[in-house]
Amino acid sequence: MTAKENYIAYCAKHPVPLFFKPYWLTIFTTQWEVIEAKKHKHIVYFVYSMEVKLQFKIIRNNFLTPYSGFLFSNPALSNTEKQSLVNTVLSQIPPFHECEIDLHPDIGSSLNFHEFNVIPKLTNILDITSMPNTIQNYKPALKRQIKKAAKNIRIEERDDIHLFYTLHEMTFLKQQKKAMTPLHAFEKVWTCCKTNDVGKLLFAIDDANQVHAALLMAYDDTCAYYLAGGTDATFYGSGAMSYLMHTAIEKAAVMGKKKFDFEGSMIPGVNRFFRNFNPSETHYITLAKIDSILMKWYKKWKQ
Repeated sequence: MTAKENYIAYCAKHPVPLFFKPYWLTIFTTQWEVIEAKKHKHIVYFVYSMEVKLQFKIIRNNFLTPYSGFLFSNPALSNTEKQSLVNTVLSQIPPFHECEIDLHPDIGSSLNFHEFNVIPKLTNILDITSMPNTIQNYKPALKRQIKKAAKNIRIEERDDIHLFYTLHEMTFLKQQKKAMTPLHAFEKVWTCCKTNDVGKLLFAIDDANQVHAALLMAYDDTCAYYLAGGTDATFYGSGAMSYLMHTAIEKAAVMGKKKFDFEGSMIPGVNRFFRNFNPSETHYITLAKIDSILMKWYKKWKQ
């Protein structure tokens, strides 16, 4: 069997994070690949997609796929054992012009990835094993916003990715920017979520049936993920997004999830909003490398 066939068989028998599941990896391409390294009974898989753009070969996370790369069959391995497996994988990565992938937080930041640049990042992860404690730890201002919004806003689940995208775009238009993720990517991801029952689209709607905000979340066996959202700037003061996020967290807890991953944000205002829920800051890393003088010139020219 090939490494990819072994990986698919492994996933059929073991719980893996959502973004490492074969059906998720197939959303944008069937050409995703796997490198497998073994030592004794321990295995590491390196899951990736190679995109060809303007003749450049690029390894990076697909749209709405926050984590990729290494998956250890035994996360409790010592760093020495993990390092040995990582070294084997790194020696087998095929030639590329650029690599930039975000690794799962479980990988940690203590391994040596040799010639790759290691870029530290933060996400916010909320423990939802006890919702009374979780809600008690919300910041007071957030509790007030939720209470205010709950008076005249209801939360509905709808199968309407186009309405969602309208609100998602509004958030960027407010900043005079263009949405970074295109509609077709959301359409494909939402189809995958529906087909595999791993996601929800939630909308905050007032008594006049005006839609204030929308949220897309996905989930696996243990964790729910905030993938994207959007708010109509007309209703920024309504507290709708606070109420919407709180409802998503409650739904995840009812489904038996243990964690809610806000996915972090490099935008200060968004990160401050996430911090109102009092999550734990969790480090993860991006592996980056440009292995082409022409690619370096192209990226500099684009700037």
